[in-house]
Amino acid sequence: MPTADSFAALGKGNGFPFCVTRKIDVSSKEKWTTLGGTQKGSSPSNSEIQTSLANAVKIFWNTNELLGSVASSKTSTALPSIIYRKKDSSVFNPTTDPEQPKDRACGRSNYFDYRNYYTVGQSNSQKLGFINLMIMRMYNGDSSNENNFVGYGLESGFGVSTISNDEPGPSGDPPSAGDARVFIDVGSLLVDYSVGRTDGTFEFDTAYKTFNGFPMVVSVLATATAGLEGSEIEFEADASAISGSASYSNSDISGSVSASITGLDLYTY
Repeated sequence: MPTADSFAALGKGNGFPFCVTRKIDVSSKEKWTTLGGTQKGSSPSNSEIQTSLANAVKIFWNTNELLGSVASSKTSTALPSIIYRKKDSSVFNPTTDPEQPKDRACGRSNYFDYRNYYTVGQSNSQKLGFINLMIMRMYNGDSSNENNFVGYGLESGFGVSTISNDEPGPSGDPPSAGDARVFIDVGSLLVDYSVGRTDGTFEFDTAYKTFNGFPMVVSVLATATAGLEGSEIEFEADASAISGSASYSNSDISGSVSASITGLDLYTY
């Protein structure tokens, strides 16, 4: 845990340097939880709403690094440390300097500007990680009715993904195709990666989990395909462990991936 420079900020009187104008109706989501622990199917207490705000403020100001591992058999290039960094003009791969809490005080909105993405590799071996500090107000129903307000959450949150891929070239080299992928998301809303997938080619797992003391929803997808008869494919998704793996193999090609998230590193003072 790095030590942050001390600072003072007036903010907007709500704990953030912006007004939280992002309002999301979560009633149709299969799983959701506020940062105060109110889950789909339950009503919030005043204490849970206040805890959701306190946790949202803590995550926004103090997040430093997402911890975990991302691997692909197609590349040995490591994914850069997923540290919340100062923004530049690019959506992907921001500058190398970590952004301390004091640097988050002004100059940006509360939505797309507070996100970092990191990616390495080519299309057949991509590794990706992200930190999205996009705070939202959550509503169990019409978001224009404040009686439906259930608390604060992270719309996207934290995640990693990895790909291992073989595609036949024009000359048929390699002569068959294969693909393995893992996607992991940790946030306040379920990300349903299973939509449109072919049965027998994937495993999708979800869970409510306390993540560094914060109530979250975990979504994990592991998927594998191979185009040659007799190919072997394997995939495993474990939302409780926040991990997944997948592989494909035959006489011509093989590939494998794995990913996990183990926690958050937060600033101290």
